[in-house]
Order: sequence, then C-alpha cells, then structure tokens
Amino acid sequence: MNASPPLATDAGLASPIPIHHGRIALTGATGYVGGRLLEPLQQLGHPVRCLSRDPERLAGRITHGTEAVGVDVLDTDRLAQALEGVGVASYLVHSMGTSGSF
Repeated sequence: MNASPPLATDAGLASPIPIHHGRIALTGATGYVGGRLLEPLQQLGHPVRCLSRDPERLAGRITHGTEAVGVDVLDTDRLAQALEGVGVASYLVHSMGTSGSF
C-alpha cells in the first residue's frame, strides 16, 4: 500500500506542497501570480526552476537552489529539456497578449 507523500506542514512548515524528489518548475515567475509564489517556495527550501522568456528579469529575486532558465513555453523541444528532473510543475502563463483561441 502506497502512503501519501509527506507534506511540508508535516515538517512544521506552512506549506501544503508535498515534499518530493525533483525540482518545482515555475512558469510565470516574472508575472503577478507566479512572482508571489516564487518567494514562499524559496523560503520553504524547495528547489525551483523558473522558466521565463526573459530570465534576466529574475535577477535579484532568486536565491540559492533556484534556477532561471530561458525558454518560451511554446517551444516544445526546449520546454521538454527545461522540465527534465522536475517533479512538480506550476503553469501560470496567460495569453492576454495574443489573439485567437488558446
């Protein structure tokens, strides 16, 4: 029988994110919602890989254990490479600047 993965709250931390093996991929870290998620993930010691078209915008906001990787999420080959070793992905990208359906 498989037990549920332990939660960060089990370790005395205020996070419902399961403690897992692998990085957390975070898209949208330069935006409003993703930017607010980045700081608590780092404070809780989660290894984070921020995926951004402009990773230089994250300078000064990432701490030890966090990576900033330049990738456009529409580039599926590069996205697949950026997700290697990732255990959890958070997709917080919007399409407000585009026309058409998504």
